[in-house]
Amino acid sequence: MHIRYLILFASLPFFNTAYAQMEVKDIAGEYYLEGVMEVASGFQLRDDQTFEFFFSYGALDRTGKGTWQVLGNNIVLNSEAWPGTDFKLEKQERRRQKEIIVQVNDKNKMFLGNIGGIVTGDGKVQELQSDNDGIISFAAQTPDTISLYHQFYSDSLSVFPVTDPKANYFEFTFQPHLGTVFFRNFILTPAQHGLTGGNPLMKEGKDYHYIKSE
Repeated sequence: MHIRYLILFASLPFFNTAYAQMEVKDIAGEYYLEGVMEVASGFQLRDDQTFEFFFSYGALDRTGKGTWQVLGNNIVLNSEAWPGTDFKLEKQERRRQKEIIVQVNDKNKMFLGNIGGIVTGDGKVQELQSDNDGIISFAAQTPDTISLYHQFYSDSLSVFPVTDPKANYFEFTFQPHLGTVFFRNFILTPAQHGLTGGNPLMKEGKDYHYIKSE
């Protein structure tokens, strides 16, 4: 083998070690999404290995937070686990009506018009959207589960078993964490001038570039 290649290969472990040390020391900072029109998003990675995430698109704003660590050549982000529901069941009753009524209440009326609801039971599935008052009216059936999601602020269905099959009125409120983005082994990779990786609220399987703020 030519002498210059021997020198190059012999020096590689040194450069790899130096690069890893530089990552650990210098990775903290603010990183902003590049190249996606009308979307503002990014990560703040702190020296104490906590992070904050933000996402803004039009009137939609969402945030998340947690901890990060360097594993191999990647940065891995985690947060508290999603509590399991974005809604809280406040009331279920039998009322003098044929329809099944789902009512979601919140002080901010702007959130109430974008709630999806699913009722299952008797081998039937109904899926409808709330009106501007947070009301969803389903045709009569014997329900066994009610599932809810917010079209802009939920990432998973909130599923509620129905304990009284004759109940036909259900009242819910939002959980305080509605809109929070939760992270589980979310990977970013150091790249020139920043980081590459996914975005939890954008197309899966696509890598985006986050530029580090100087």
